[in-house]
Amino acid sequence: MGLLKRTLAIVIAACALLLSSGLQVFAARGGEIIEIESENQVVDSMTIGGKTIYAYYHPISTLTSEEVFSDETYSCAALVSRFYKEVYGIDMQYLYPSSAPTAHNAVFYETEIVHVGDIYMSNNHWAIVKEVNGSTVTLFEQNWCWSEDGKTFAKCGRTVDLDNLDESIGETFYTTRMPLKSVLKTIAAMIRNRINFVNACRPNYALK
Repeated sequence: MGLLKRTLAIVIAACALLLSSGLQVFAARGGEIIEIESENQVVDSMTIGGKTIYAYYHPISTLTSEEVFSDETYSCAALVSRFYKEVYGIDMQYLYPSSAPTAHNAVFYETEIVHVGDIYMSNNHWAIVKEVNGSTVTLFEQNWCWSEDGKTFAKCGRTVDLDNLDESIGETFYTTRMPLKSVLKTIAAMIRNRINFVNACRPNYALK
């Protein structure tokens, strides 16, 4: 098993803990309840940059261990990985709980200015920002489901309030956009380098 598969397996195992009655406490945050009745059931989709990504679900009672630990199908981390690969061409590397995501060809930063396509994290769960309306963020996610009376239910379109993020569950957003402070530092460095280059090329008339 490759490094990415092992990493996602760890995260998926952690996410599996959410498939309990405790998850229903958090499941009350808006969104539509949908019964999961078939394999590969599409609960939500997101189109960005001309590409459409789908959120797949599977009845919990029929999941096999291979499906639970799949790095490309049903886990919350799998959706994030698939989304960034297909939409941005970014190969995700690590998705550890309570840590910034890492990728082979991108850098992620914690952010308070949230954009569509950014990553949302809360404890052991990952999602993508689907919409931003004022302080309300709509999530695009997988594996937000639970079992009740032998049936599987999922939430579609849950929302998060940016003005009231829940620190107790570690709600955090990450982006690949460079923070403004870093951008300004980069621009300043480019200007300094240009000035130094011009000065180095300027004739020294004092020597004549």
